[in-house]
This record gives sequence, structure tokens and C-alpha cells, in this order.
Amino acid sequence: MESGKDVEQPVPVIDDIDIPLGLAEVGDLFGIAEGTASKWHWRAKRGDFHFPKPDGFISRSTPYWWESTMLAWAREVGRKTAAELAAAKAVQDEAQAESRAQQHDGYLAADTAAAAAPLEAVPEPVPV
Repeated sequence: MESGKDVEQPVPVIDDIDIPLGLAEVGDLFGIAEGTASKWHWRAKRGDFHFPKPDGFISRSTPYWWESTMLAWAREVGRKTAAELAAAKAVQDEAQAESRAQQHDGYLAADTAAAAAPLEAVPEPVPV
């Protein structure tokens, strides 16, 4: 029988861990201020805004939500996380840079072709 030292232990996968989020972390998740997340929570309590009820409270007054709760809500309402927005912006910026590079290459090709073309003879002016 193998000893515990010889048996390879699985490494925990961090992505599978559901972490609790306070208002500051909710703000970070969506790229908004903590005050905005607090306002969303407050408006939801009044019934003016669709926002998930807290999964629990710390010391009876500080709300928290599981990350999975917030991500499910975001999918439901079509809200993007800050990471998703940053990734989309990076793709857009890369596409714009590629477009500018192709446009620049087109200008260079036109300038090179114009410079390489033989000059046409200009006819002498005819005296009147």
C-alpha cells in the first residue's frame, strides 16, 4: 500500500470556488463604484430595481452575495462584468489598430507606386 506522501493529491481549482462578495467587490466585479452597488441594493429593497436579494448578512446588516448569484443576475439582465468589458475593448482596440495599419500600408503602397512610375513628358507650350 502506498503511503500518503507518494499519492498525488489533486490541486484545487480556484475557478470552482464560489466566493462571497460585499458591495465593494460587487462594484469591482462590474467596474462600478461601491456607492453604485449600494444604490442598486437600496433601490432593489424598495422594488425600483431588479437586483438579487443578498445571500446572507454579516453582523445582521452588511449584505453579501455569492459570486455565482451575481454572475447569474448579470447574465439574466445582460450586464457585462468589468473583465468582459475589458476583453471586448481589447478586441476592438486591436481591430482598430489593424485597420489603421492596413490603411497606412495602403498609403505607402500608393506613394511607392507613384514614385516608381515614369514621368510623362510634358509637351512644350505652343507659341500663339
